[in-house]
Amino acid sequence: MRIISMGEVLWDVIGAEEYLGGAPLNFSAAADRLGNTVANLTAVGADARGARAISAMRELGLTTEFVQTSPALPTGTAVVVIDSAGNASFVIDRPAAFDDAFSDHSIMDRLIAFNPDWIYFGTLAQTNLDAEDMLANLVQSLSGARCFYDMNLRTGHWNLPLVQRLSRLAAVLKLNETEAEILF
Repeated sequence: MRIISMGEVLWDVIGAEEYLGGAPLNFSAAADRLGNTVANLTAVGADARGARAISAMRELGLTTEFVQTSPALPTGTAVVVIDSAGNASFVIDRPAAFDDAFSDHSIMDRLIAFNPDWIYFGTLAQTNLDAEDMLANLVQSLSGARCFYDMNLRTGHWNLPLVQRLSRLAAVLKLNETEAEILF
């Protein structure tokens, strides 16, 4: 299968350690390991974290053809706080480079030529109106591709109308039990 994964690439910061992540990137790496062809539509900053992210993506075997570099915004970070029960919460600095990803005619033509079977996206990056519009244009332009919506609700980075709009696009909707309880 061919998959376009749209959304955040960021560094999870846990204490003094940093781990490359973001649900779209994690999904991409797993899908690639399973033999799929995956391209990430995202942006990183013109900074050391951005350079490390691109290098790590290449080491994972992922194409960086659609990874843009934002000259204005830093590569995304999520400071991870783990409570006494082992539950993680995230402090995500915004705006971040992934908020600066764009799709002009040239990029859209290359995405159409990529001919994906699936478009993967989450909620976080779509809270940026330009990103949500870009996703809608991508879905419309790639009418044969099905959508996989990985909800991943992060405090302060989602709202119900957005989740409803994104859910309408999805052929597959993934959410965990906590997210189901929040929405219920």
